[in-house]
Amino acid sequence: VKRKIDMDGALAPFLGKGTVLQAPQPLYPARPPWTDKQGKGIYEMHVRKDGKVEEVKILKSSGDPAFDSITVSTLRKWRLRRGPMIIELPLAFRLTPRTYDFWVAER
Repeated sequence: VKRKIDMDGALAPFLGKGTVLQAPQPLYPARPPWTDKQGKGIYEMHVRKDGKVEEVKILKSSGDPAFDSITVSTLRKWRLRRGPMIIELPLAFRLTPRTYDFWVAER
């Protein structure tokens, strides 16, 4: 069971409310059986003037290569209301055999 979070609300303290136009969440690969995993990484997003994400760098790996890869490709699909800017985004996940949680982490 994946819980959907409001990315605009989650990022409002960093960027202001209404900044996030499109922000799909990274989905862990659906290759059962899932095991218990968790991790926290820091990802750097380079946003162009038009709000499109141009580049994503892994500043700190989550410790899980699959999550890092999916997160980088998903963040490249994000669209913001404004740019240019560089955002350091701490993201975390927890995976159990029944649930997948993803959130903006504390630094």
